Amino acid sequence: MLKWIAIFVGVVVLAAGATAYVAMTGTPPIPTGACPAILSAAPYDANVVLYADLTSLRTTDISRQLTAMQNMPELAAYRDFVAKTNFHIERDLDHILFTASAGSNSGSVVLEGRFDQPMINAYAAQFGTMKHYEAGDMYDFHNAGTRGSASMMFLNPSRLALAAGTGAETQILMLADASKGSEPALTDDLCARARRVAGAPFFAIGDIPKLATPQLTAIVAHENPSAAEVIKSLKGWDAAYWVDGDSLRVAVEGEFDSRYEALQARIGLDKLRDSVQKSAASAKVGPTATGPSAEVIDEFAKNFAFALDGRYVRLGTSIKLSELQKLAAASVPRRHGS
Repeated sequence: MLKWIAIFVGVVVLAAGATAYVAMTGTPPIPTGACPAILSAAPYDANVVLYADLTSLRTTDISRQLTAMQNMPELAAYRDFVAKTNFHIERDLDHILFTASAGSNSGSVVLEGRFDQPMINAYAAQFGTMKHYEAGDMYDFHNAGTRGSASMMFLNPSRLALAAGTGAETQILMLADASKGSEPALTDDLCARARRVAGAPFFAIGDIPKLATPQLTAIVAHENPSAAEVIKSLKGWDAAYWVDGDSLRVAVEGEFDSRYEALQARIGLDKLRDSVQKSAASAKVGPTATGPSAEVIDEFAKNFAFALDGRYVRLGTSIKLSELQKLAAASVPRRHGS
């Protein structure tokens, strides 16, 4: 009995110490929100889901920058696409959903917005073969000598689905079936995880397939044994990106089966923080030591922090938007005569 009491007291002390540490260095919570409606189109077997809300960009300078970029000579093919489909990304595209699964040899993208369906179908007919299904007309694009194919179908007037890989047609039909919403319970777990991060305009969520865990653990163990131990007990994850004042915030969460496993993972991740800070220090002595990339890495490392939230461990950092703008400006090649 005394042994179990000692263990219990030890766990309580350990948890109290971790809680005090989080209070000093924890990351701000990720904005929560309602499950986006487009997630209803996600296949039931999706292990990775990425979501982007592009409507928020239309109220910023980014929209004007995208419009200006379309006049670049390198984007002549894109301007031809716009002319033939009447689809303007910066104006007509609202949401993007990307999905992939470990058991499928294909990935899919669902675009939500406003489409000129007859013009887009006519454009697709130039490059692919149309096949009629009960769910709708599918355009299949396949090049001789290449493995796999790409497929396209309108799920409804406001959603366009595309898939690529050896199972592209099957993936499209799965999207069409899921988009009917006849079995909403299939996305309950997905939406529960999405609500933790849905307040951010860009987020990703996923789980760890049981069959992939041993392979993933072995790969990570080669570089970082401590991180491999964390992955063994990892159940799912999410990541979010959002603007907070004059900073871009990035946060990644790991979900574990129990609070105790989350606490153990939280402690083990301190070694990851050390490796990131060492990488930032080494960037200061290389050829890019005074360049904008070194400044970005340095700021990311300085703002690196962890937080414990029940069964979740959150890793977060941030970067000033001005630093990102300097990095973007430095990466654009100068034109002759400028």
